[in-house]
Amino acid sequence: MSQDSKLPALIAAKPTAIGRASSFGESKRFYLPELDTLRFFAFLAVFLRHSLADANEVTKSWGIPHLISSLITATVEAGMFGVDLFFLLSSFLITSLLLREQERCGRIDVKGFWIRRALRIWPLYFVFVAVAGFLLPLFFHFVAPPEPGHVVGLLTFTQNWAIAFSDAGRGSPTLVLWSVSMEEQFYLIWPVVLLLAGVRRLRAIAIGMIVFAFFARIVAIYAGASAFMLWCATPFRLEPIAVGALIALNRDRIPNFGNQTRLGMLCLGAAIPVICMLKWSGSLWINAAIMPLATIACALVLLSVIGADFRLFTFKPLIYLGTISYGLYVFHQLAISFSPRLAIPGLPFGRTISAFLLTVALAALSYRFLETPFLRMKDRFAHIQSRPV
Repeated sequence: MSQDSKLPALIAAKPTAIGRASSFGESKRFYLPELDTLRFFAFLAVFLRHSLADANEVTKSWGIPHLISSLITATVEAGMFGVDLFFLLSSFLITSLLLREQERCGRIDVKGFWIRRALRIWPLYFVFVAVAGFLLPLFFHFVAPPEPGHVVGLLTFTQNWAIAFSDAGRGSPTLVLWSVSMEEQFYLIWPVVLLLAGVRRLRAIAIGMIVFAFFARIVAIYAGASAFMLWCATPFRLEPIAVGALIALNRDRIPNFGNQTRLGMLCLGAAIPVICMLKWSGSLWINAAIMPLATIACALVLLSVIGADFRLFTFKPLIYLGTISYGLYVFHQLAISFSPRLAIPGLPFGRTISAFLLTVALAALSYRFLETPFLRMKDRFAHIQSRPV
């Protein structure tokens, strides 16, 4: 029996070299369905972190041994780094598309890129801000409106800075949009950087971003920065963006990993954040040390999945959930707010289950009726076709 056949059927894979035409070659459409599934798991990690915030108290009440309880709690809390995986994935995909556009067209259409990003992000974003931020709080007392100091940030994609200089406030469902703000800032700047600096200088710029973020956090801690500042301010969260770009830039040099190597990388990438959270103490210094480790973990996960044919990652329902992952992420905190009123009494984890089902329903409806018409418009401005609508 071959080594590959010993792997569980669920994850058996046929490795595909990252540099082959199926992923990065001259095919007309650049689309990696396995990354949609990975995007769903990034959302799921964040969702479980938010919906099981009381995991430690629950496991203790069940009489679970301390060691196992600590491991469960650390696993749930490690879901916070699903945001880092989102950042890394976004940077990898955007950089890959821009590089392909440069190769095919001889230039980067910055205006066209900005239009495509606006058509993808803005419709759902602003509808959600209007409904969840201002309409629903008028009728449901448990849906908190955004803090007055956050409103301008929500409307200008600078909410991450508003939180960094204040705090999370009353816990509005719109708080989750801080990461969308950071990505929009990336979308605004990155194509201009690539256009002005060129491909040759982009590697040095990405490495410089990693070094800058690391030392900037150290200076910020000495200056008295808050945990909100370290978590939400753009200069301190540059590592995932830089590493995603480096993976895209070095795509042809990445080896064609075997199945067992991929599995090991995937397991290690998943384990590192959990181990980090076991050592978490709330110290800002530990926070500063953990963030680059989380980026390494996300990179391992991405490299283990991209170009592979893992059956789990090519499972069509999971690919679909990854396709609607933007809506899943946007709606999940709102769904969690409603979950206590929708859960079946006595059902274990009933609130989490009801919140997940409501999130999926809202995201599916949003994708079908709100986002898809704009996605079709977006394709008119695309030089490189990507995800099918």
